Amino acid sequence: MAHTVFKNVFIHPAARRSHILVQDGKIEAIDPADDHAPDYEGAKVIDLDGAFVYPGFRDAHCHLLSTAEAALGLDASNFKSLDSLIEAGRQAIASGGVKGIYAKRLNETHFAHPVMPKAEDLDRISEDLPVIVVRVCGHLASVNSRVLKDIPELAERAPDGVVLENDIDLLPSLRSFFTKDDLHRALKQTIEYMLSKGITAISSNDLGRFGKDEDEALLDDVLSLFPGFSYRSQYAPHLPFDPKELEALADVDGIKPAVKVFRDGSLGGKTAWLRKPYSDDKQTSGQDTLDDETHRAVFETANRLGLQVMTHAIGDEALSRTLDILESVSDPLNPLRHAIVHAQVTDDRLISRMRNLALAAIVQPLFTRSDSKVAKRRLGTRYRKAYDFKQMANMGVKVAFSSDAPVEPLDPLLTLQAALRGKPGDSLSAFSFDEALLHQTKEAAFIDFEEENTGMLAVGFDADFAAFDRDLRLQDARTISDAKCVMTVTKGHVWPPKS
Repeated sequence: MAHTVFKNVFIHPAARRSHILVQDGKIEAIDPADDHAPDYEGAKVIDLDGAFVYPGFRDAHCHLLSTAEAALGLDASNFKSLDSLIEAGRQAIASGGVKGIYAKRLNETHFAHPVMPKAEDLDRISEDLPVIVVRVCGHLASVNSRVLKDIPELAERAPDGVVLENDIDLLPSLRSFFTKDDLHRALKQTIEYMLSKGITAISSNDLGRFGKDEDEALLDDVLSLFPGFSYRSQYAPHLPFDPKELEALADVDGIKPAVKVFRDGSLGGKTAWLRKPYSDDKQTSGQDTLDDETHRAVFETANRLGLQVMTHAIGDEALSRTLDILESVSDPLNPLRHAIVHAQVTDDRLISRMRNLALAAIVQPLFTRSDSKVAKRRLGTRYRKAYDFKQMANMGVKVAFSSDAPVEPLDPLLTLQAALRGKPGDSLSAFSFDEALLHQTKEAAFIDFEEENTGMLAVGFDADFAAFDRDLRLQDARTISDAKCVMTVTKGHVWPPKS
């Protein structure tokens, strides 16, 4: 790859113009843009005309396949009533050419009667075609009578059509409603969107128990269209757990996939596992979606094979059980960088235990806004210590930001905006811009074992960066999302491509 010089940029946090010289995907030099700057003879020159440059944003936990699928299916995120969902489903069928209705991102808490639809409700859309509606969290779904008829085991386990947690594995995937070409196109468009927002790397939970055999080849095919864009897999082993599945992961060359397991569900769906019952439903404390024996076996196998484990734990009981196991089976220095994904319901004691185990936390600042109303109802007084991401960082826990897309939008500026705002009514939970940027770049790179290659702009590091039309540091929480990404560079490759 020839030398490329990106001229006339402001590199955060410096206030002077600079030139960035890139060779073979690495930053070779950063020079001041003054009379003494080299002439860069023979280099390709891209003049960014005063753009503000930051390390490429990383999304530490998302679902690329599911995000692409959501673009193909019916987007239920804006429905405010059951009737509006039913009408949209009927219209989609009336348009013709559909195998059924597969809707994603429903938030039933927007309904006047905030409960998930039952089979009889979705039969109003169709009794002949399958209808599947997945909650925004991905941990609950509703199906019509046709789906129950087609899947007898599901009809036995969820006769009312409301499907919880592990039983969702019984459902067909959304992609089965579309062609391979449809999904290929949607994946390509999703990555193009990420690049348009300054994202250069993702860690994504796609393969394993939630995927299909051909998914890895499809992902590889699409990713090959975007050289320099970094994808790391968070692989979810099938249940019941078989250690041989992890042995295959350990044979991967280079940075190995992470192992992703789920210890509970979601707060919105009342399946996050709490120590005490939900404040708005004393009949439940949520669900343990794994069990101690299996969880321990996953950690022991991963430790033996040198694999990182990322545990989905939202409720305080799910987190506490995870820490109990780690304290008994893992090196307290955590060389494998085991991590907790979400960690939404905590207290200082749990955070101290995370710090003492050198655990990382992969969190979603956007949840502090979108979850605030329902979380207050679900948790009552416990909400005060929930979503305590700033306190985690203050207490020495490694924190990386993510979107959990398609649960939340992929746009990293929206994540930064939420971090700058903090929890509603709690100014102490807000991050500064520099803190938020660190958690979206360098800290996220650390969790993926990439901190010596990327996550900051320095000579010898990968040329991964995003250029914006304004100084993000000078924006407040109201205006930062208005900034425009004018160029994204992934290991020296320019997006959008320049002729």
